[in-house]
Amino acid sequence: MLDESFKILKISFDGFMNKDVVSRDIVVKKNDKLEKMSSEITEYLVEISSADVSVREEKTISQFHRNLADILRIGELGDNITKYTSAVVNNKLEFSDQVITEFGKLYETIEGLYQMVSKQFNNHHANVLADINIQEDKIDDMRRELVEGHLARLKEGTCQPQSSGVFINLVNNLERAADHLTYIVEIQK
Repeated sequence: MLDESFKILKISFDGFMNKDVVSRDIVVKKNDKLEKMSSEITEYLVEISSADVSVREEKTISQFHRNLADILRIGELGDNITKYTSAVVNNKLEFSDQVITEFGKLYETIEGLYQMVSKQFNNHHANVLADINIQEDKIDDMRRELVEGHLARLKEGTCQPQSSGVFINLVNNLERAADHLTYIVEIQK
């Protein structure tokens, strides 16, 4: 499920970068599939927890429930991004090459975080947790720098004020996806 939710984020981000509104249909279908997977896993977890399980096993089951919510949220954030793509296309908004490059760097950093989280989640390599926290802090800093740069360009009059909502929401949603990735492994501590 984690892999599928990140694919949704990737499809939506690529769609944004390419101004591809058709990617929304793919994202909606993939999110529907993700929700179905979550429901099936939840039913299974409930079935397991109704059996005679140890306190440790019950804790693990609870962790999986929380992980499901974070994983689903990543897919939902991808859906939000497809809406920003529509706003860009419908309102003929433009971003400078520099801003597009900065969006790409932010996404690449999040993709690196995803790879670390996936490794940690699947293999429980505790030695990756510190790197995950460093990467997440870097993403927070990148978001802050992007927003500050955007506000400065608005003040200078070098960017379209209409693009502000899309810009701020895009970088905030990407950063929130990183937060949810981090929550998945924080639960494992």
